[in-house]
Amino acid sequence: MCLQGLLPPHEFRSNDFLIQSKPGLPALNFISKRGPSLMTQGRACFRVAQFVFCLASIMFAITVLNVFASQNSPATSNTSPTEDEETTVLSFEGDADSGLTRQVITLNKDMTVLQQFTGGVAAGDFDNDGDVDLYVVGTDDAPNALYVNDGTGKFHDIASEVGVNFLHWGSGPAFGDIDGDGDLDLFVGAIEGDPYYLLENRFVGSDAERKFIDITDEAGLHLHSESTVSGSFADYDQDGLLDLFLTHWGDKRQQNNDTETLWRNEGGRLFSNMSTDLGISSSLVEEGVELTLTQNLFDISGDGLPDLLIASDSNESQTYIYNGSYFVISTDRRVIKDQSGMGAAVGDYDNDGDFDWFVTSIYDIHVGGSSFGNRLYQNNGQGFFTDVTDDAGVANGNWGWGACMKDFDHDGDLDIFHVNGWDVWEEYRFQPSRFFENQGDGSFNMINVFDIGIIGRGQGRGLACFDADRDGDIDILVVNLTTPHLALYRNNSTNLGNYVVIKLRGLGSNTFGVGALVTLTTTEGTQIRQLGASNNYASHNPLEVHFGLGSATTADVKVEWRDQARTISELSIEEVNQVYTIEHPDRDGLQLSVQFGDGDGLYSAGDVVEIAA
Repeated sequence: MCLQGLLPPHEFRSNDFLIQSKPGLPALNFISKRGPSLMTQGRACFRVAQFVFCLASIMFAITVLNVFASQNSPATSNTSPTEDEETTVLSFEGDADSGLTRQVITLNKDMTVLQQFTGGVAAGDFDNDGDVDLYVVGTDDAPNALYVNDGTGKFHDIASEVGVNFLHWGSGPAFGDIDGDGDLDLFVGAIEGDPYYLLENRFVGSDAERKFIDITDEAGLHLHSESTVSGSFADYDQDGLLDLFLTHWGDKRQQNNDTETLWRNEGGRLFSNMSTDLGISSSLVEEGVELTLTQNLFDISGDGLPDLLIASDSNESQTYIYNGSYFVISTDRRVIKDQSGMGAAVGDYDNDGDFDWFVTSIYDIHVGGSSFGNRLYQNNGQGFFTDVTDDAGVANGNWGWGACMKDFDHDGDLDIFHVNGWDVWEEYRFQPSRFFENQGDGSFNMINVFDIGIIGRGQGRGLACFDADRDGDIDILVVNLTTPHLALYRNNSTNLGNYVVIKLRGLGSNTFGVGALVTLTTTEGTQIRQLGASNNYASHNPLEVHFGLGSATTADVKVEWRDQARTISELSIEEVNQVYTIEHPDRDGLQLSVQFGDGDGLYSAGDVVEIAA
């Protein structure tokens, strides 16, 4: 009876959540978090009926602890680690002083259905100072914000200073270097006919003007779609130029109508619509209305070419295999059956060497409905999926939106976090987010997010998961359509494993190495990541990859660059818990930034180049 009383009373307990080490994994031998003091334990035990018994128990426990503490002989070195030494304490804390002050004023009840779909954040280092900055959109009652990170995870808004404080109903911003000059340019989508933008970054460089320049018209980016929900940059044809992929919700289409999904970068900051020519438009829409929401470009077939995964509403999610000439639809409706696909995350959750696909959706089985929720599609290695949702235990996400697959606890496998909410239905109005902790055996444990400090009940839409303060672990930024609009949860977990972060410096115009496959091998096994070309829902993470290592202290890294030469770089890491930047091996030559015409501007040392003015 007194053992229960020895637990601290509710008011003394923290929001930390203990996650046991998985069977077969080495113990994480880090300093464990200090438990409640004996005085706190005694206070918890102080009940009149149990006082004498509990006091005796405490005195006995103190005596035993003193005895063990006095035993410092070598014989104790062979004993098993204590439970505290073998556990990770997963804990997040909301940061009210982050500087992310943009707010939503319009109430959900006053928004149209499509307006309730909007929002989002682009995460990336636009000023090239080594930390992750944020561009935030959503609603037309406050200007868009460009938040500069001061290096510690504190932010301040400079949007008005650099010309990107647009007042529109924005959605789905995306960072990407479209002109190969080494900095991140910006696309900003919008809905219901509001202005959208393609912006050239002139903030950094020798000729810096400290602003972004609107090049939408001169780039040829003329959209007929009324609403663009998400944007992503990816190099689908591996010519070194980043192409633009867009999703649109609510636009009426007939079969074979152009969907304006894929805009190829022709060089010289010029884009052309290739959605019909490359086979996407003819099969993307099934019921006369386009309902696409979240796009991802990943090599799911294992041939080194990026394939296209699109999460769509109303049973219309699609998969395409790129064969080097066309995108060939590969959707198997017996498997790809998410009923209301909205957000998505792509990653190798089972560490078998290929990319799997998680799609958020609506779950109402618990109230007698027929919507069976999120879907987890396991890749067989050749681009064909099996629905393993029920075995994995990730279906119940309420009304899911943006999602991330990240190793939040550094144990060597990918966990899943996603936001949710839908204000129209009371059942989904004040629901918390979802955290699914990977158990390492193909299944996930759904953790109560309140127990780990993620206490929001807002209308979550966009999401970015990244290391905001450069302490090595993954923080979470939630974009709500309610107050608080921006909720930053810092990862303050203890007993985490080691980690490695990889950035890339690519060849030619693909200066950040977007699309590259990064493989990391330790004594614990092998993991893969892809750099960029991803989308969470109207949002994306920065252009870097993060690996949790468990107790491993060395690692071998291989980068498969997505250039036409299929170049490979390898690195042996002897010092973990660091951020590494790997350069393409051919970057030693002279590189000219091509603004007009064809080619990547790369020359080897000794080449003679004629330059005509």
